[in-house]
Amino acid sequence: MITLQVLLVAILMGWLYALIFARWQRGLYWLVTYLPFAGAVTIAMNLWWPSLLLKDVLFVIPLYIAFFARFVLAPECLAGFPRRVAYLMLCLLILTLVQARNSGVANPIMALIGLKVWLFYLPLCFVAYAFVDSFERMLDLFRLLVALSFIPAVVAFVEIVMVHWLGYLTAMQMVYGSAASQVTQGFSFFRLGEGSFGRIPSVFTFETQFLGYSLAMLIPAYVLWRADPSPRWRRLGSCALVAAALDTLLSGSRGAFVFTPLTLALAFLFDQGVPGLLAALCGTAVLSWTAAGAIFGIALWHMYGVVGGLFADYARSAAYGGLVQAIATAPLGMGTGTNTGAARYALADPDAFKGIENYYGKAAYELGMPGLLVVAGLFLTIIFLSLKARRRMVAPDLRCGANALLAFLVAIFLSSFKGWQIDLDPVNVYYWLFAGVLLKLPVLEKSLLWQQWRLSEAYDQAELRSVEWLNLSQEFPGAFANPR
Repeated sequence: MITLQVLLVAILMGWLYALIFARWQRGLYWLVTYLPFAGAVTIAMNLWWPSLLLKDVLFVIPLYIAFFARFVLAPECLAGFPRRVAYLMLCLLILTLVQARNSGVANPIMALIGLKVWLFYLPLCFVAYAFVDSFERMLDLFRLLVALSFIPAVVAFVEIVMVHWLGYLTAMQMVYGSAASQVTQGFSFFRLGEGSFGRIPSVFTFETQFLGYSLAMLIPAYVLWRADPSPRWRRLGSCALVAAALDTLLSGSRGAFVFTPLTLALAFLFDQGVPGLLAALCGTAVLSWTAAGAIFGIALWHMYGVVGGLFADYARSAAYGGLVQAIATAPLGMGTGTNTGAARYALADPDAFKGIENYYGKAAYELGMPGLLVVAGLFLTIIFLSLKARRRMVAPDLRCGANALLAFLVAIFLSSFKGWQIDLDPVNVYYWLFAGVLLKLPVLEKSLLWQQWRLSEAYDQAELRSVEWLNLSQEFPGAFANPR
């Protein structure tokens, strides 16, 4: 029976790989379709750790094979990709491989996990760059993301209703069964004043993943709302934008009350200027009041009092203190994986792992000062290239997309001073996916302007020929008379 099951799985995987090899774009579509539900699959499999690799085995690996095979045959698909970004990625690859041999690495498994976390999703930047060959292709991708985003949103809303009527502990146990304690971090529950709130993971394995997913979904929702030519999709985008923003606040993560307003404020500011910023601040204030007051029963000033205190503490202990600690402890690096959260399972006692909750501190601790400079340089290079490009963009739809994507990258850059969101599913996929799309948009605009120029040239030549024909007909009327 087991042999038959293995054979069936092998046949299904072979069929899946064959379809992706035939057209590599399918792999990307199927990856982003599966991604919101990867956590639900893991929970359904009782948190069986190999289930965490399903998206990689089923979609990412065949996608990479098919894409790079295509690149060998048609390298022009990456024409215009910024060389500085590619060089920094190559430097990161070399550093992580060198540091994998560091004596501070406990065992080869820790090094392999560290390499996977650092490098495995970087190629998605190239894949997304080649995938978006037109504004319409980007819209198709964003429409798919937005349509899927309503499912985790509905699940979270149902969980909130269950918590209201049944209590937090009972509701989480009913939804997640034996996995409830792990996905809620031991039923983490907070009381503030007369209200309370707890971790709401929705279809993910913990609330930080749900927060990251909802933050990422703000971007395609915003682009559809502002730039989609279809009125129906614009309305759907506006609904998805509100739902995603509210989901971040309902996740139970206190950091959402900082990073959700930040992401929205950046998107509106880049795209609409100061009036847009003011509109974003008013909108997030209403959403924050709705989440804190109407749903959790917490006065908004109490929530932001706690969040403000936490923010100040994190700024001292993690953003500044963690970075300084990492540089002072290991200026030349302790080795790949030594501060990677997932790599703790390579230790005999995973609970003994004590990581620095600062992504740049992690880079300095594992890869030394050169690694910190490369990682920060990679992020900042993408941001500054995009800032420079967006100022020259004139196509309103492409400019809107660039502004929203840039806002997300800046928000993740800032949030990485407190946490490893970019190391976690699904942000580890969305970040590099959005980065690749963002880098392609200036190239698309140049192509669009070139096409418009060619059309205008063709029109001018046709108009010139018609004028010459008219002049000749007036000068020699008999030559152009219809014969009888």
